[in-house]
Parts: sequence; structure tokens; C-alpha cells
Amino acid sequence: MMEKPLVAIIASGDDVVAQFRRMAGNTKPDEAPIGTIRGDFARSWGPGPIRNVVHSSDSEESADREMRIWFPELF
Repeated sequence: MMEKPLVAIIASGDDVVAQFRRMAGNTKPDEAPIGTIRGDFARSWGPGPIRNVVHSSDSEESADREMRIWFPELF
């Protein structure tokens, strides 16, 4: 969420936080399975920050807080 370009989305549905996190893959790209967003597109480069290409909220509370940051006009 620190680099551009950035696409922010709100996803909804049954068990959406867990489902999206499964689709995103492990936070550490080199541990994320192939077929997940991080497994296919993320990279860990040297001693600097991990560039994991996707962020997903870890709870409904975090999602609520983050939606208010990215989409204040909706709340």
C-alpha cells in the first residue's frame, strides 16, 4: 500500500476475509503457493521491504477501519 499504482477494492460475501486471504496467499511471497496472487506475482528483494503486490485485511474489524481510510465518502 506504499507504492503506486494502487487499486483498492471492497469485497463482500460469506467468509470474505478468509476467502480473500486464501486467494492472496501467504504474506511471505516465497512461502505463497503458486496459483495465489502472491505466489504468482510477489517478490522478496534483498534486505529491503517485501513487495507482496496485495494487501488483505486480517479481520472484519481491520476491513472496516481500512475501508474508511480508502473510501471515506462511503461512510
